[in-house]
Amino acid sequence: MNPTPATQVVDGLPRILLAEDDAVSQAFLLDALAHLPASVTAVADGNQAIAQLLARHFDAVLLDRGLPGPDAIAIRQAATVAGSTNAATPMLALSADVDEVLRERFMALGFDDLLAKPITAVALRTAVRRMLPAAAILWDDAQALRAANGSADIVIRLRQLMAVDLPRQRDEIAAAVASGNRNQAHDVLHRLKAACAFCGAVRLARACSNLDDELRAGASPAQIDVCLEDFLSACQETADTEMDAGASLTSGEAS
Repeated sequence: MNPTPATQVVDGLPRILLAEDDAVSQAFLLDALAHLPASVTAVADGNQAIAQLLARHFDAVLLDRGLPGPDAIAIRQAATVAGSTNAATPMLALSADVDEVLRERFMALGFDDLLAKPITAVALRTAVRRMLPAAAILWDDAQALRAANGSADIVIRLRQLMAVDLPRQRDEIAAAVASGNRNQAHDVLHRLKAACAFCGAVRLARACSNLDDELRAGASPAQIDVCLEDFLSACQETADTEMDAGASLTSGEAS
């Protein structure tokens, strides 16, 4: 058990509360969520979860169904009190024992879903992404502005250039992976990661890193296919939200 909250705070990323009392499960879930990417606060019992929910806003909450102290349902009820900053925050519950009746009960109580454990990292991230605004996990404006010395105009132009070049790079990487040319895939992934860093495209940057790591490690074809699928999804999500991400920046120079 983790007696005090453990927090991975990264400015500009969505904030997620994870309540899980099993140390091994908590470590796995923390790592999976960090790869969204996201800032994650982890607690090990229901009382800690309620304290966190009453103290600060979170963009999403993941609760083990059977926590010590208040359980997931009681935590959900505590978060929905009048005036709570997390009254409308989306929540997922996790349980080793899930059937359709129980899942429907949790959703009727306001949970977005009840997920069965064990769960893969990819499935967990997919479920969490459905709860979050796309731009919240795809783009880090603060990172991009730092790289551009505070110029929003430069960031917007760089994102436009990346959007133009992304389809070609995506296809080159997919073709290199399919043909087994891992060196070629690494070279293009390296260039794309650099562009992501300048643009604040954090979701795509993480997908590039995950795929590159698996290729370098000589992972199995099945593992590489999972990372390639996630990379292709990240490319599509990034392309779909590029215009919205540009609009979110202040036109002109950032203060």
